[in-house]
Amino acid sequence: ILIRERRALHAQGDRLRRAAEVQTRTQRFIDAQAAAGKDVAPLQTALAAYTVRINEAKADHDKAKATLTAHAGFSDSGEVIDRETARQTVKSAGEDLKKAHEHLDGAGKDLATAIKAWREANGLKPEPKEAPVKP
Repeated sequence: ILIRERRALHAQGDRLRRAAEVQTRTQRFIDAQAAAGKDVAPLQTALAAYTVRINEAKADHDKAKATLTAHAGFSDSGEVIDRETARQTVKSAGEDLKKAHEHLDGAGKDLATAIKAWREANGLKPEPKEAPVKP
């Protein structure tokens, strides 16, 4: 049980790292469009909202990580030594991982929608390899 949650934590850590890459690529895109004289205010607003959601996801992820690192109710090898405490550990970490997932998922969708709308409004075709994608 503990190992499964730790795997989920690791996978989510990968998504958070990709989210940071999306932030960087999006900022480069915004900078390039601003240099081309485009109004990038909607993109800046969308990126700021994305960043807030990613930071919220990181906070929830870190809470889950702390809970799993403490591994209350489990031995160092991951065996259950106190059933009720172990259950609470897994439940608490799972809830935090779920909240982080919801922040990541929502942030990615909202940013992608905002960029798509901006591109359409500015007559730009999508560039799938350079456009930010859901982390």
